Amino acid sequence: MSTKFRHPDYAKLHLYKRENSAMWWCGFHHQGKYHRTTTREKAKTKALAFAADWYMDMLVQIKNGTLPQQTKKSNGKPTLKKASIIAINDLRASAENGEHSNEYLRGVIMVMGKYVSITKPKDPKIVVPGKVYWGDIPCDEVTNALWKDFKRKIQEERKSLDEKPLAKRTFHQIRNAIRMCLKAAEDKEWINRVPDFRESGGSNKTTVGRAWFEPKEQKRLRKSLNENVKYLEKTRHHISAMELRDYVDFLLFSGLRVGESRNLEFRDIEVVYTTTEPGESTANTIRTLLIKDITGKRGVSYECLTRPEAADAFERIKKRRGITKHEYCKEPLFLENHRTGFNAILKKLNMKTDRRDRRRDFVSLRHSYICNMIRDRVSVFLIATNCRTSVDIIEKHYAKPMKVSLNAKELLQNMDKTELIKESSINKLFE
Repeated sequence: MSTKFRHPDYAKLHLYKRENSAMWWCGFHHQGKYHRTTTREKAKTKALAFAADWYMDMLVQIKNGTLPQQTKKSNGKPTLKKASIIAINDLRASAENGEHSNEYLRGVIMVMGKYVSITKPKDPKIVVPGKVYWGDIPCDEVTNALWKDFKRKIQEERKSLDEKPLAKRTFHQIRNAIRMCLKAAEDKEWINRVPDFRESGGSNKTTVGRAWFEPKEQKRLRKSLNENVKYLEKTRHHISAMELRDYVDFLLFSGLRVGESRNLEFRDIEVVYTTTEPGESTANTIRTLLIKDITGKRGVSYECLTRPEAADAFERIKKRRGITKHEYCKEPLFLENHRTGFNAILKKLNMKTDRRDRRRDFVSLRHSYICNMIRDRVSVFLIATNCRTSVDIIEKHYAKPMKVSLNAKELLQNMDKTELIKESSINKLFE
């Protein structure tokens, strides 16, 4: 049975000791809320002294209006933190079945832990201005208005701390993580509908395009990777340098997504030999790769054909790994994640960002492949089919915002000057 009594000097202040506990606690009521804390004292006299000091400190905070607000109770409703646990467990199960990559799972868990499933600290002295604690919010109280309020508050908080504002892509990741939690809540019938988190102004905005490596930058990058291989020769990093070079070449000339490349096995690749014109000698034969059963973002997708440079990288990998009959080999084509080494090369070449300050990474190699095909005037439909995406995405995010450098000499050579003169003679504007 607990013991409780009033403080002899302050009528509103109580001291009590729970059953099977040696420590004294103290607390008082204020505006319908009960504030309490532990004295961490076993002796009654010391507990009385601590309680008096704590109570006076709390009264000062009440007078100054700086008393920390208590976490809003969910009244027994399922919170977003509870839904996030279910969502992560479901995602982990699907990753074990091969439906998602472990890298994607780690990314979702990181976003969940940093922005979504956080709860208000229990210590009332920890006050973070402008912070929205999503984990304490019941699932049925998450609305579009709350999402916009979160975007505003977190930007104000980062500005007050002299930190860079969150990027658009970061908000996109947070929004997807929250929607993932709410979809789990919808499956549990905790809510009726998942909010759409629509943005004001609509989505019909001009896109800035994707970060990619321009042709001159591609040559510089490949040259630097070859020099890196020679520089690290006879060191323990030599094999990693060769794998990084082959990985960059493969992605740059195949258009695979990063997740698709990690799921790629030797047996998924078929070497194809073609000639430019029928009847030509074998010396003019072009060697390319036909990649089958591409597993990644779109599940198991169709086949895709690579450029000849990807075939050269594939042969180097086979020779280095000692694989003779790759048709029956179940080993993954790439063994390591060379993100650190790739970033070091980009920083060395001052190519980590482009002219528009867009960040470059391994995904930029796929963007470069698509942009190269657009520059080569390949049909947009063929590009979309070979890259497992849609024509609308190619036109909107690649072709439209990309500045294609025109060759004036080639343009003049291919122009029919007689037709140009003929058409110009019709124009009577300046007569």
